[in-house]
Amino acid sequence: MDTLADKPTGSVIDVTLSWPAPPDSRLWRYVDRLLMVLWLCGWAWALVWPAGQLANGNVTFFLVARVGFGTLCGGLCTWALLASFRPARPESVRLESGVLRHDPGGRRRCWARPGGEGPIQVARSDVRGFVLESVEGRSRLYLDRGIDRLEIGAGLREPDREWLFAVLQTWHSPNPSLQQTAAAMLVSGSS
Repeated sequence: MDTLADKPTGSVIDVTLSWPAPPDSRLWRYVDRLLMVLWLCGWAWALVWPAGQLANGNVTFFLVARVGFGTLCGGLCTWALLASFRPARPESVRLESGVLRHDPGGRRRCWARPGGEGPIQVARSDVRGFVLESVEGRSRLYLDRGIDRLEIGAGLREPDREWLFAVLQTWHSPNPSLQQTAAAMLVSGSS
């Protein structure tokens, strides 16, 4: 498909570009999982005595609280361990008529700082521009919001990053229609 027909007037369809998120450090993922497994082994061992006391009819507030809290913590650690095996979310940029939404993808960690790794939304009027520059011998694509610079497409190959830069420049140009942006993306993407 070389071209994209114009959207109907008033259409609610947006353009979303997505690609695989850059891989996490393999070593970190294994260390993370190993620590959770070791913690779960210690957790199970620490619950043997209190659970046995409760089973023998020695019910005290302290034992009930210890088993309840321990079960909650063990459940959360088990959930985190299972979540570490899920595939990473792809990185994506969603271009709407007045808003750009960027999701860095990857794996979410329960200890991540709030707002630090999640999707962001930037109004077109707040975007100062897009910058494609070489840093330490590697090209990097940034969304320039004035004081902030957000890297986009860190895991992309250089030609893909350059293509994405051209698409974002087209989207950001004065008074573009989303139809022209989508058509430009598909025409450039097919070559």
